[in-house]
Amino acid sequence: MRLLYILLFWIAAAALVVLAHGMVAAQVVAIVVAGLAYVRLTAPRATLQHALGVGIVWVVLSIGGELLRGYALIGLPAHPVERDLLLLCWIVAPALFARGQPTAHRPAASAP
Repeated sequence: MRLLYILLFWIAAAALVVLAHGMVAAQVVAIVVAGLAYVRLTAPRATLQHALGVGIVWVVLSIGGELLRGYALIGLPAHPVERDLLLLCWIVAPALFARGQPTAHRPAASAP
């Protein structure tokens, strides 16, 4: 079920990024808002590792969208700084809002 949410929030962010074509600030805001919405609505106790994993899935989907459909989801190659910024944004956006702590591993109690 969580994979479905990851995909749905990526689709929403990708649609907004495509609509804001050429406006890098609006694209960054769309990605960050999608990251916020994903974490708050579906994974409020997401750890940093989980959120970075979601970001990696989002960047892979974005690269796939560029290669397969021609959408400029990570920017145009003619503008490498903007491209790098969007690429980083896809990865980091969910992690910006992660709050949860990983569970501590307790040593097993030894039998007397």
